[in-house]
Amino acid sequence: MKASIRFKLKAINRFANRATLVALLVYVSLMVWFHFPKTTFNSGVLHLNMDKEIKQHVIRAEPEIISRLKRSEFYSDAFTLKMTIASHNFQYTVMVPYFPRSFGAAYPFFNYAFIAPIDAQTGEIIAGARTKLQPATPSLEDVIAHEGIHLMVNKALGSVKARFLPTWKYEGYAEHISPPKHRDAKKMLADFCGDTLEDSASSDYFLYRLAVGHLMEAKGMKGRDVFESELEFSDVLSEVKSLRCL
Repeated sequence: MKASIRFKLKAINRFANRATLVALLVYVSLMVWFHFPKTTFNSGVLHLNMDKEIKQHVIRAEPEIISRLKRSEFYSDAFTLKMTIASHNFQYTVMVPYFPRSFGAAYPFFNYAFIAPIDAQTGEIIAGARTKLQPATPSLEDVIAHEGIHLMVNKALGSVKARFLPTWKYEGYAEHISPPKHRDAKKMLADFCGDTLEDSASSDYFLYRLAVGHLMEAKGMKGRDVFESELEFSDVLSEVKSLRCL
């Protein structure tokens, strides 16, 4: 009986290993296929893969993107920030399976970022990424600059350290350096002060930005100082409220 059970367990284990290997090979094949769209844009710092129909929008946005990236203490002309702009939502879901409704995602261990699909006519992020938790759509400049800042932080701190930064510091720094134009910061601050800020991903990112911005502007801290501090998010927000919600 015991020998029979051991045999069955070994058979199940072999099957699981083979199934995992096949799934991994299929996933890698899809990633390789999706990694080579029709054209590239290389400005020295930015290196983007995309469909040729949207290249004009990337060229238009590039000066503003570089301007935002240069606000960061981690900017360097020696960096090459590599990204792929997805052709459609399914492709983006394969690229970013854990965050399929996000507008972009940077992978610290690969130093690579993926951007949600862009409308070839308008140059805007396709509205399929818009949800109740993220009701507004950021601009092309917002998303590429945001993910580019993540990549610079990853390179400067090292992939492992960047990967385990608290979310409020990692996202808040990118939001502070490159504030997205689609969020009404004045209204959101008023809602925060009145304890009426809605529960959404957009609100979370605003609060991350508010906390990091306070530390960098009011406290004079650098980004690296923020990352290395042991400050608690809730404590920083309490201090912000005491100073800005009079």
